[in-house]
Amino acid sequence: MIAGLDHVTINTGNIAATERFYTEVVGLELAPRPDLGVPGIWLKGRGQDQAIVHVLEVTGREPSGTTARSTVDHIALHATDFERARGQLESLGLPWCGNVIADFGLWQLMFYDPNGILIELNFKANAETCETPVIPEDRRMNLDNFFQPDAYLDF
Repeated sequence: MIAGLDHVTINTGNIAATERFYTEVVGLELAPRPDLGVPGIWLKGRGQDQAIVHVLEVTGREPSGTTARSTVDHIALHATDFERARGQLESLGLPWCGNVIADFGLWQLMFYDPNGILIELNFKANAETCETPVIPEDRRMNLDNFFQPDAYLDF
């Protein structure tokens, strides 16, 4: 019955920084959003119709339900152009880690958004035009939290 990811909702106290991050770093674009009675934005993949990330402004009010922002563990997105994505992160000075899972033909980049939510980009190796990336030892994926809030001050 489940066909795939519909959307992920992020609660934020800084909608402008979150919008800039997801459009400039992740490469999403704004999508039409109905008036829901609370400030927010919807984001979609370029050239796509469906909004896959919903962002709600929570400044001055409690997030919906009884959970806090920290309950979102990570957002995993299918992606293309590994080298461009890695270059974008490096040009912005954002901390990242990566992984090559050869048995699954999968390359990964992980980084955080300004709210401390882990973003996982998954690249199918057979769809990439570059050689298998070499991930430096200090950038290899681990389960430690490498979020550095000061890296996002410009967002």
